[in-house]
Order: sequence, then C-alpha cells, then structure tokens
Amino acid sequence: MKKLLTTLFFLILLLSTVNVKATTYYVAPNGNDSNLGTITSPWLTLNKAWTIVSAGDIIYMRGGIYHPGNSTTTLSGKSGTAGNLITISAYQNEKPIIDYIGVSMTSQRCGLSLSSLNYVYFKGIHIRNMAMASSWNHYGFILWNDVNNCTFEQCEADHIGGWGFVI
Repeated sequence: MKKLLTTLFFLILLLSTVNVKATTYYVAPNGNDSNLGTITSPWLTLNKAWTIVSAGDIIYMRGGIYHPGNSTTTLSGKSGTAGNLITISAYQNEKPIIDYIGVSMTSQRCGLSLSSLNYVYFKGIHIRNMAMASSWNHYGFILWNDVNNCTFEQCEADHIGGWGFVI
C-alpha cells in the first residue's frame, strides 16, 4: 500500500509540473481576421495573430502572397521564454511572401516592425517590393528598442528601397 501511495504521489507531482500544450494558430492570404485562426479557418494578418498569441504558441503562415496595402505589421509588447518561444514560421514547405507591389509609398514604411519582445523565433518569412518613391528609405524587418533573444532563420527581404534588416 505504501508503494502504491508513493507511486501515486510522484505521478501527481509529475503531472502538475508538465507544461500546458502550446496553441497553434494559422494565418493565410485567403484568411479573414474574423475567423478562428485554425488551419481550416485562418486569420489574414500577423497583427491579428499577435493579439492572441502567448509564450509557447506557434503561428504558422501559410504559403502565398500577402498584400498588406500601406500597413505595417507591428509585433510589440509580448515575449516567450527561453523554454517556451513564440514561433512565427512558414507552414511546412510553404513560402509566405509579404508583397508591397503596386503600393504607393509616400512615407517611410516597415514590412515587419518589432519592438519590446523577447524569445520569438521567426522562420521562412519573405518581405518584398517596397518601392522607393520619395526620399524615405523603407525597412523590411526592423528591430526597435528592447528586442532580445530572437532568432531569424531563412527570412528574406528584397527590393525594399532601403534596408532589408535593421537593428
């Protein structure tokens, strides 16, 4: 009986220390920010996903062309931890492209603006075609104040009319 109670005690202790499973969200070029953020009902923008995500969560960007218009994707004020990163990644072998082709750039723009965040992992995001139409330089990825312990893997920025990556 004592062995059974000891085993139950350690089992309960083990289960109480297990982390809660991360939530996986999806963004897609054919999504809608009123959707649920699931693979079959994805959101359209990273901005929407960012309002929901927390440490340990994953945001998968489905492949295809995202047309953000004149807006900037701004991710700020949230962080993962060393053991529970926030992940923003291309889904499987797909290639998400944030494309500003045809957008009139009358002031400075950023494709992906990051500030006040830590322990975020970015993988496979491509930003392109921010034509320089004025004296303003544009930024593909820009890391403002207090961005630490973030990883960028297989991310691209081209035809920006300024700088691809700025820290």
